[in-house]
Amino acid sequence: MTSFKYDQFVAFGSDSAGLERILRGLQSLTAILTTYPFLLALLPAAGLPLDAALILAALGPLKGHLNLTRRFIRFFWFLNSFGASYNLYTAVPSQGPGAGKGAEVWLDILRFTLLGLYGGLESLTLPDLLGVPGLAPFGAARTKALNVEAQRFWFLALACGIAANVVRMTKAFAYAPVPQHGEGYGTGQSPAVDTDNLGAKEKKEGEGEEPEKMDLNAERQRLKALVVKRREGMRRWRRQVAFKVKTLGRKVVSDTLDCLIPGVILGWVNIGPGAVGIAMLVTTVLTSRDIWERCGADVAVKRGLTQ
Repeated sequence: MTSFKYDQFVAFGSDSAGLERILRGLQSLTAILTTYPFLLALLPAAGLPLDAALILAALGPLKGHLNLTRRFIRFFWFLNSFGASYNLYTAVPSQGPGAGKGAEVWLDILRFTLLGLYGGLESLTLPDLLGVPGLAPFGAARTKALNVEAQRFWFLALACGIAANVVRMTKAFAYAPVPQHGEGYGTGQSPAVDTDNLGAKEKKEGEGEEPEKMDLNAERQRLKALVVKRREGMRRWRRQVAFKVKTLGRKVVSDTLDCLIPGVILGWVNIGPGAVGIAMLVTTVLTSRDIWERCGADVAVKRGLTQ
């Protein structure tokens, strides 16, 4: 039987999003190697019988073909973005569409709308990039202008995504478990239980009746159990917050680095193509993790490892 990692990689490569990430990683490598050709000089030193000059000459056309292939894979993704935006806008509110939503939800609605516009323009200009005679409805100049506008929409969508995730991270820290009553009400802290005073009180009233002493011991044990339970709840909450903030932080870093790509095309960021390629490679790895884990979960279900 094939290994779990093998099946996970097959699922990742068969998934449209996973395949697009693989091609994106290869495209980023072509940009890096084209900008830093001295890396190709390491191939003979590593014992690989490859001609660095021939590889360098092939990297330019290869980069264009990889980009074009990725755009074919993403051809209908803009419909999913518009659908996600519409579903978020019409989801759940009891007072009517668009009511009772937080800032992060509105930012997500705007983000998916902008991503839909970005993807729609990319798909619209795809025939012009094929180089087929007679199949260029917009022409080279207008196609270039539309693609620049698409990059503008992508940049704004990334900015909305960053803002939405920052809001979520802030809210993750803001809301702690709240006791139902007592000293810790509204603060997320457990009420202090002075067990020493309880013991002193028990000793002072030791001359009382035996049933009262038993009731006092039972009450002290109940309060101790309550404190332990609330402390465990706080520890569980902290673990959940740490996991959520880590996941959201990874998305913020990824979106921030991705902003460099449209920023360079729009002239808003002044860095070289090599730096763009490195940023693209890093974000490809970061954004591939969720897809990789999803494919792993699917493989686990097929193998009967999880319910």
